[in-house]
Amino acid sequence: MTRASGRDLFAALRQVLAAAAAAGVGAGTADGRRFAALVGSLDLPRDPTGPAPPDARAPVCRFWEPALDGADAGPAAGLVPGLRALGPRLRWRQNPDYHRRPPDPTFLDNYGYAVIAGPPGGEPPLLVHRRLALGVLLLGPGTQYPLHHHPAVEPISS
Repeated sequence: MTRASGRDLFAALRQVLAAAAAAGVGAGTADGRRFAALVGSLDLPRDPTGPAPPDARAPVCRFWEPALDGADAGPAAGLVPGLRALGPRLRWRQNPDYHRRPPDPTFLDNYGYAVIAGPPGGEPPLLVHRRLALGVLLLGPGTQYPLHHHPAVEPISS
């Protein structure tokens, strides 16, 4: 991934947030504006990491490209080129609680998340940022993510 593709992703995300704010969706709130400002502060390092190691992929990654293809015509279509460029560098994870007690027998083959930006000490992000946690969740077709509630594990400081 080049620095430009990362910048393009963050610029597209800012545009999506601005469009949501204009439409009266949550991005127009004070929290939404703070989130947009934090996204605006993101930039890739001058020497981005290479591809993620093979063990950083999850079975659900077989749906990554089809999901991006399906998003090409949606409201967040501007994010697709940047996400496509990030794809090989993402380190996919699964919550250990789901390994102990999966919601259904096929869940672990159809669920995963990756951290794009996050604080040090958490899941390995592409970009370390002390005040922002940003990532992607990928679910296979027909997969239900269980309702849950837990305190944030991200050590975000103000």
